[in-house]
Amino acid sequence: VLLRARVALAPQLARAGHIKSFTQLLSATQRNALHPGSSNEHSCCRLLEVLRVVAADRECAEAMVPAGLLRIIVNDLARTPRCAATLAISVDLVRQCAAHHAPRVGFGLVEYGAVEALLNLLSDSASVAQQVPGGAGARVHAIETLKALEDDSEAGPEVAARLVGSTVWEHCKGQRHDLFLATGGSGALMLMGPQRSTL
Repeated sequence: VLLRARVALAPQLARAGHIKSFTQLLSATQRNALHPGSSNEHSCCRLLEVLRVVAADRECAEAMVPAGLLRIIVNDLARTPRCAATLAISVDLVRQCAAHHAPRVGFGLVEYGAVEALLNLLSDSASVAQQVPGGAGARVHAIETLKALEDDSEAGPEVAARLVGSTVWEHCKGQRHDLFLATGGSGALMLMGPQRSTL
C-alpha cells in the first residue's frame, strides 16, 4: 500500500540494494511453499504481489536481473507442476518488467528462458485457464509479454528468432482478448481471433 501511494519510493529500493534482499526472501519462501494452501504458499503470493508493484518502476525491474530475482521467477514459471497459486501473479510481474523495453531486462528474460516458458504456458492454456486461479488472465499476460519482448529494440531480434516456427505463437499472436464477467460472478477472459465487424 505504501509503495502504491508513494511511487517515488520504489527506485530507492533498487538504489539501496534491497532487490537482492527480495531475491533471498523469495528463494527461501519458494523452497518452503511445497504444500498447496500452506502459510508459506500464501506468504509467497503476498511477496510476489509486492514485487509486482515494485516491477512497475524501470530502475527496480533492471535491478532484478543482476540480483537474480527474475531468474527465480522465470524458473518458477517453467517448473512442472506449476504453482497454481503464484502463476498469474508471476506472469503479470514478468509482463511489467518486459513492458519497460529495457535491454538488460529483455536480454535477461531471454537468457533465463522466459520465451520458452511462456510458449509452454500458452500451449497448455486450456488446462491452465480451468485449473489455475486467474489462469485466463495469465494467458493474456503471457501473450502481451512475448509481444513486448518481440518489440524490444535490443532483444527483439533474438526473441523473434525463438518465436519463428512456433505454431502456438502463430495461433496466439493475432488474438484479441476481451474482459467479461462470467455468470458465476468471477472474472474471466475470452480470447478470440480477428472477427469482421457487423456494424
